[in-house]
This record gives sequence, C-alpha cells and structure tokens, in this order.
Amino acid sequence: MVSLQPNMLLATLVLPLAGVALAGGDRARVRQSALVTTTINFLLAAFLVLQYLPGTEAFALVDWAWLGGTDAPVDIRFSIALDGLSLWLFALTTLLMVVAVLVSWEAIREHASTYYRLLLLLETGMLGVFVARDIILFYVFFEFTLIPLFFLIGIWGSEQRRHAAVKFFLFTLAGSLLTFLGLLAIVLWDYQASPLGRMTFSIPQLTANLAGNPMPFGLQLAVFVALFAGFAIKVPLFPLHTWLPLAHVQAPTAGSVILAGVLLKIGTYGFLRFNLPMLPEATAWCMPWVLSLSVIGIIYGALVALAQEDMKRLIAYSSVSHLGFCMLGIFSLNRLGVQGGVLQMINHGLSTGGLFALVGMLYERYHTRQIRDYGGIARRLPILAFFMLVMTLASIGLPGLNGFAGEFLLLLGMFQRAWTEAPPEWAIGLRGIAVLAVTGVILGAWYMLSLVQRVFFGPLREPSPDDRHDHSPVRDLSFREVMALSPLVVFIVWIGVQPSFFLERMAPTLDRITAGSEEALKAQSGPGWGEPRGRESLSVSAKQSPDSLQPIRHEERLFAPVALASYTASPTAIAAIFSGTTLAALTAAPPPALNDLPLVIPEMILIAVAVLIYVTGAFFDTKKPWSWIALAAIAAAAVTLWAISGRGVVDGSLQLDALSYYIRWLTLGVAALLVLLTFRPLAAPGTPEYVGSLLLVIAGTMLISWAGNLILLFLGLELVSIPTYILLYLGRRDVLAREATAKYFFLSILASALLLYGLTFFYGATGSMDLAAGAELLGVGPLAGIALVLIFAGLGFRITAVPFHFYAPDVYQGTTHGNAGLLSIIPKIAGLVAIVRLTTVIIAVPDLAPYAWRVALALSIVTMTLGNFMALWQDNVRRLMAYSSIAHAGYLLIALAVFLAPGPTLPAAWDGVSALLLYLLVYAVATIGTFAALAALGHEDKQIDGVDELAGLAWTGGTVRPMMAWCMAAFMFSLAGIPPLAGFWGKLAIFSSALGVGGEAGGLRGWFIALAVIGVLNAAVAAAYYLRIVGVMFFRLPLATPGVKRGAGGAGLAAVVCGLLVLLIGLGPNAWIRKANQARPGGRGAFSVEESSKPFRLIRHDHRLPSPSIAPGSDC
Repeated sequence: MVSLQPNMLLATLVLPLAGVALAGGDRARVRQSALVTTTINFLLAAFLVLQYLPGTEAFALVDWAWLGGTDAPVDIRFSIALDGLSLWLFALTTLLMVVAVLVSWEAIREHASTYYRLLLLLETGMLGVFVARDIILFYVFFEFTLIPLFFLIGIWGSEQRRHAAVKFFLFTLAGSLLTFLGLLAIVLWDYQASPLGRMTFSIPQLTANLAGNPMPFGLQLAVFVALFAGFAIKVPLFPLHTWLPLAHVQAPTAGSVILAGVLLKIGTYGFLRFNLPMLPEATAWCMPWVLSLSVIGIIYGALVALAQEDMKRLIAYSSVSHLGFCMLGIFSLNRLGVQGGVLQMINHGLSTGGLFALVGMLYERYHTRQIRDYGGIARRLPILAFFMLVMTLASIGLPGLNGFAGEFLLLLGMFQRAWTEAPPEWAIGLRGIAVLAVTGVILGAWYMLSLVQRVFFGPLREPSPDDRHDHSPVRDLSFREVMALSPLVVFIVWIGVQPSFFLERMAPTLDRITAGSEEALKAQSGPGWGEPRGRESLSVSAKQSPDSLQPIRHEERLFAPVALASYTASPTAIAAIFSGTTLAALTAAPPPALNDLPLVIPEMILIAVAVLIYVTGAFFDTKKPWSWIALAAIAAAAVTLWAISGRGVVDGSLQLDALSYYIRWLTLGVAALLVLLTFRPLAAPGTPEYVGSLLLVIAGTMLISWAGNLILLFLGLELVSIPTYILLYLGRRDVLAREATAKYFFLSILASALLLYGLTFFYGATGSMDLAAGAELLGVGPLAGIALVLIFAGLGFRITAVPFHFYAPDVYQGTTHGNAGLLSIIPKIAGLVAIVRLTTVIIAVPDLAPYAWRVALALSIVTMTLGNFMALWQDNVRRLMAYSSIAHAGYLLIALAVFLAPGPTLPAAWDGVSALLLYLLVYAVATIGTFAALAALGHEDKQIDGVDELAGLAWTGGTVRPMMAWCMAAFMFSLAGIPPLAGFWGKLAIFSSALGVGGEAGGLRGWFIALAVIGVLNAAVAAAYYLRIVGVMFFRLPLATPGVKRGAGGAGLAAVVCGLLVLLIGLGPNAWIRKANQARPGGRGAFSVEESSKPFRLIRHDHRLPSPSIAPGSDC
C-alpha cells in the first residue's frame, strides 16, 4: 500500500494530461472522455483522503531530481506530497472538476474539444499547486493555471470576455511576478546564510531552515510584501479585488465554478504555506493591517452585493466578502481561527461553486441573469429552487450546514485573539474588527436571502423570450444536473453535521504552520499596532554564523525603499579616422598555428559553400536547390563541430573555449531555422545571393565567438554586417522598405566606424592586438576611456540597446519576416559575445570596473522600459516585435551588469554569463518561431503586417493556420516568461543572478534588488502586448480566411520545431541550463555533478606582438 499511494498521487496529475490527448473527435465523445477522466481522478483523490493519517507531513511522497541534484550546489526537484493543509483542497479540486464538466455538457457547443482539453489542463495545474513541495515546481503550477483560464474566459465567455480575460491575466500576473521575486529572495537568503553552500528550493527544508535561522526583520517585511502582492490578488483581498467581478460575470459557468471554488483558494493557501511559517515576525507585525483589510473586504463585498441586479455579479461580490472571512481566520494567528479559516475555504468552494452552477443552469433556460426579470420560479423549477435554497443557507452559515462550522470557528478564534490574547495596545482595534466581522454575517444573510426571495418566491414572473432565445417550455433540472449538484449537497451536510472528520486531519499540520507566527506575536508589543516588543529580532548577514547573531535596534527594522540612481552620458559623434599607424597595426597580428586550423573547419565550410552558391547561382535560373545546399552545409558544419568538440585552444588569436562552442552550436541551430524560412518566394529575385549571404552572416557570428584579438573580432563583426545589407536589399518590398534598408546601411557603417576607431585607441593604449594581453597592459587614461566608450557604442548598435536602437523599428517594419527574425537574434549573439570577451579587459582594470556595472545597469533599465512601453502602442506586428527585441536586450544587459559587478556569491547556475547564455537560447527559439509562424501565413502576394490581420487565426479552418496560432500563443507566453515554457527559465536565471549580487560587496545589493524589481515590472508590462496578439488570434472573429503561401512549408516546419523546443526546454531545462553553465568563462556548471562526456582539452599558445614605438597608456 505504501508504494501504491505515491503512484496514485502521481496518477492524479498525469491522468488529466492523458485525457487531453484522448479528448478528440465529436462533441459527444469529447465530453464523455472528460467526464470519465475527472470522475476517475475524483475517486483516486477520495482513496488518498481515506488513507491519510492525521499529522502526516509527506503523505504519498514522490520525489525526483529535476534540476541539479542532492550533490549539486543547486537542487530543484519534482517533489509532490499531501499534508493536512493540502489534503482537502486537493480533494475539493477533483470534485469541482466533475461538476465543471457536467455543467458544461449542453452549454458548450463550439470548439468542444479545445474547451475540455483546456479544462483538463487547468485541473493538472490546480492539483500541482496544492501538492508541490518545491518552490519552483509550485510557481510553475501557480502561473500555469493562468493560461487555460485565460482561454476559457476569452473564448467561451460573455459579451465582454476579451476585456475580462486580459484584465484577469494581467492583474494576477503582475502580482505573481513580485511573488516570484519574494520566493527567490527566500531561497537566496537561505543559500547565503547556510554553511553548506547548497541552494535548495524544497519548501519543507526552507521552512525548517528559516525556523532555526530566521531572516532579519526588515528583509522579512520586504519579502512579505512581495508575497502579499501575488497572493492577495489571487484571494482577492480588498482593494485588489477589482478583476474578480468582471471575470466571474464574463466566464462560462464552469469557469466561474472553478474560479470561485478552487483558484481563489490558491491565494489563501500561499499565505499559509509561505508567509506564516517562513516569515513569522513579519506576519505578526502585519497581522493588524491584514485583518483590517479583511474586515473592510467583508463589509464592502456585502454592501456592493446588496446593490447588484446581476446574479453572477452578486455572487462574485459575495466571494470577496467570504474570502475576507477566510483571511480573518488565518491572520487571527491562533488555532481556532486558522482551522476555521481553512475549513471556510473548503465551505466556500462547495457552496459558492454550487451557486454559480445553479445560476448557469438558470441562464441556460432563460438566457438572462437579471434578478428583476424573475419571480416565483420555484413553481416552475422546484428542484432547482431546492438546491438553490440549500446552497444559500450553507453560504450564510445556517447551523447544521458547512458554513456554520467554518464561520463559528474563525469568529471564535478572532474574538479569542481580540479579548484574551491581544496586547493591551491592540485590544480596541482587534475588538472592533471582530465586531465588524459579525455584521458581515448579517449582511451576507440579507443579500443572499433577498436574492432567493426575489427570484424563486412570490408571483410567477418569467423572462420574456426574445428573437434569439426561445425558452419555452422550460424544464426542471435533468438527471445530469442533479448528479452534478448532489455531491456538493452531501459534503455541505457532512461538514455541517460532523466537522471533526475534516478538522482532525488538518489540525496537526496547521498547528505546525502557525506555531512560529504565534510565538512571534507573543513576543511583540509596543505603543502602537506596528511596534514589535519582547523578543529581539535577529539579523543574520550573509556570512554570519548562528553564534554571531546580534539584536538589531528598532530603527533598523524600518523598511526603507531602495533609492534608484541614473547614470547618463551624453553621446558624442566621432568620425572614424583610418591612419597609417592603424593599418600597420591591423596587419601585424600573427596567424594562428597551422595545427589549430581544423578547429575552425565549420566556419570554413560555411564560407566555402557561400562562395560556391554565389558563383554557381549566376549560371542557373532556378531557386529551388539553394536552400537545400545551405542546409547541407550547416549539417556538415555541425558534424565537423561535433567531431572537434572537447578540444580547446587559447592563444593570442584563438579563444576556442567552452563559451565559443556554446555560441557556435547556438548559431548553427539558429541558422538551420533561418534557412527554413527561405523556402518561400522572395519579393525580388536573387535566392542564391540571399542564401549565400545568410551563410556568411552565420560564419561571421561563429568567428566572433572564438576571436582572441581585435582583428578577428572586427572581421567577424563586419562579416555579419556586410552580408546583412544584401539580405535587407533583397527583402525590400516598397519605398518604406528601401528607406529602412538605407537607414540600416548608413547607421551600421557609422557603428562600424566607431567600433574601429575604438579598437584603434585600444591598440594605442595597450600596444597589443590580443585581448588577453590588453587586459594586462590597459591602464587608466584618456586612451583607455575613449577606446571603451567607442567600442561599446559600436556594439550597442548591434544589440539594439538604447540609445542605439532607433533604427530597429523602421528596419523591422520594412523588411520580410525572415530578415526580421535574423536581425532580432544574430546581431545580438554577435554583439553580446564580443562584449563578454571585452569585459575581461574591463574587470582587469580596477579603476574602470566600478563604472562598468553602473553603466550596464542604467542601460538595462532604460532599454527594457522604453522597449516595453513603446511596444504597447504598435499595430504593425514586426514593429511590435522590434520594440520587444529592444526590451529583451535590456533583460540581457541585466545579466551583463551582474557579470561586471564585483563579488557575486551565487553558484555558477545563476552567474551573469550563464544567465545571459541561457536567455539567448530561449529568446532565440521563441522569437524565430514567431517570425517563422508569421512567414507561413498570409496571402500569396502579401505577408502579414498588422496585428489585426491575425484576427480569428485559430478558428479559420484547416490545420496550418490553427497550428500556427497555437505555436504563436506558445511563443508569446514564453517571451512573457510564463511557466512551464522555456522563457520562464530565462527570466528565472536573469532575475536570480541580479538578486544574488552582494556578498562581500554588500553595497551593491540594493541596486540589483531594485534592478530585479524593475525587470519584473517590465515583464508585466510586456505581457500586455503579448496577450494582445494572443487575444486577437483566439478571441476575435476572422476578418477573412487568407490562403497559406505556396512554398511556406519550411517556415511552418520551423515554427513547429520552435514550438516543440519551447515546450521541451520548459519541461526539461536541466541539460540546457547545464550547457549554459559549462560555457561560462572560467568554470563548470553548478547543475553538473559529473564531468562532461567529452572532456575538454585546452591547448595554450603564446603569440605576443612586439610593443610598438608608442608607449602603452601614453598620449598619441
């Protein structure tokens, strides 16, 4: 039996996914499959509940290594189990899913297969939240629930469904991103305070560690606020509730049942799982304020419900009031109150879920939810009236039903806290809260009984049928509907008659969860509500041991906001001067050793094939074979690269290290996808030139990855830039396109001139063309400063960092989707790798390093903020993606700032360069996939330009366009960083690396915490315009049904491959993160315990230039 229970728990998560795969065919088969799946899942959950022993903390434990492992510095696990807190929420979810399927039986007639698949995916997400024992796994499920419900509301909702879906998604996402930072802060604090040097994400382990070694009070309070932002919106707690009424009213019936019954409980569950046990002092300090907001929500929700004429809206506001009661019990911080609060969470799910189901059944018959349209309906529908009365009496807390047991316990706990356990200075306030909460019970009875009286009793008054809906004759509840509601009534009566059966299974776990907060509350007192007293709060620095803990003064507890400083530099236009000295220096570099040439064969293959295509293409008129030849060249380069992988060379010219191999593999992968985009007709002839130029661009990017001196670096950058001019010229379509091509051409030449001039100054300052030698010889002086400014100005153009970004929107808009995809990733790879190589020089100069990270930090803030906000106003899809590309350059600059900052203390998993490399990968896949999907769509003679042209893409028939719509949705969610897609891991690495900066250089911590917060807020802004694209594709009717381009199969294949990669990287990121870690300069990855399967052999050569006549560091 012991081995059976974990398998059954795992089956409850997997079974809905199997149901997703089986939910095909006609409407009857789909709904039957969904009903069987959810019923079996409920039976499995019931069996697990009956087997559960009170007090068990890890019942039916399933624990697998997901990322890293127990011997690695970072350990993220797929760990699931049940305890007393999650047990009943788990069972409630499976029960309400059966109800959701049954109430959708006749209501959902269009796209039924998609509807039930989304419903089953939502079940997996909700169950995963309650059983997860790892913070990352919890957050993945926590955020994943947004996606299915977003589609359920937006596609099958009422008139304002699009607005409701977007508002729901953005509200909850904005809060949960701050929660994400708070959870990361908990993990990083534990890692830095632990002597073991191991980063764990295990929720039970972190709870135990923080109980023995608590955070300092100020940090606890900051983390509490971050977690509060996400959980309070989920509850929702006043005044963060404004999204809920609209979402409830516009959602389909099943969506309202699940939203009220389960999803709102995720917020209260989060408070119980994280805030109370992990942040006890902050919880005790915030208790009066949370209680105040709770009682305001109770009364506000009840008063607004009294004024409603829409039944759904009334019940939605009743949820605001009832969840206020749940929060009141939880934050009373005593045994009775917490048990009552948790029991009331279950009660609300049963009664309010049933109320929404009944309103939906009534709407199916009369097609109106307005209370004034009804009267005396009990005469026509007596069975429905009976169920409505039971649910109403349970909701208002009638003795003998479930609502009474929960409300009585939580109010008793609140009164106990206010009258017998409150500090004297808090007593009046807490007693006022307790009394006001009782008035909420009275108001709740008022609006619910008024609803029942007006609708079901009195003279019979039925809504008049209209032209669209004829509801005569109206029949009472069917057998299916009775079976959907009967289990809810059984549990309502069971909990009301025998609450001890439910309480005894949750009580031991809840006692352990609240013990720390109760102790912290007992230790606090003072002249006012917010003043701690008694036990002194402990402050532990990152390197202190428990023996060195020191009490902190009260003024040190105050939570001060982190001040932000901006670093600006006025750009100066400098013309490039090609002097004789410069040309002599450029010709003085020694060639690499001949025995090292095999290591660069992949680049040689690409260049040779490009030349071959250029030459032979002039003699053949056909366009068909060139893309195939390019793919063959890329495959040959990949085979060669595999053969030489593991061999490294570091000398004056070559830097063939792990970083170069990672970039070369990434570039080849991107190249294959871009070549697939060439399988379509161009607006102008010249396919051989296009394919050949593309191969040269790829070769140039790969060359930059191993360039060890200034000549090779500049050569690689120009090998990227010059063929790009040809690609843009071939992709021109109109006057605007030609103007954009000319703009890119001239600005790129200017950037190259600035770069070359900077490299000249670098040589003048160091007397060496080698980067490694330059790091040793570069001094602080006018030449060094001018050199670095000019170099980074030239490279900033390539990565589209502000203020060098202004060409991108026009160029993207004026070119083809394939060219836009190339511009969005290839120059970024080239520019960022060049910057990483050059930062080794900066770090080696002590007087330059303090300025470098500040500049990178300021540029990252400006770049991502400008890019995201400008994207909000764009109607052209490529122009929107151009600003998206600028914003992602800002995220990448966060990682660069971390790399430049002194003293990062995180393991290599979250090192700045590792985060940058991982982010480049996930960004490249999603962005190229987006342009590939766009390239596969449209008319024969016109590509898609405007966002509105994507209207109704998912419902236009056929297979290609709906497939591209779902791929596009995956790419948009990935770019927004939504789990479980690849983009989430990129955001995790970036923000974790920023939060981990500190250690010995503790003064940096505030700057990078602020940077991470700004980055998270930017991610929430970005989600708005990504959701706009998704909403247009799925929530709007198609304007037309344009045909798919002839020859677009390659682009469609590229989109599907990228879609699969986005999903595979998201679900199995371990290998990808390990490769990014191993590629960081100077170290192996933290996720990797074992050595690489192909050991890396490094060969060093010493090729130094003789010093020129100009002394290093002197003025010219």
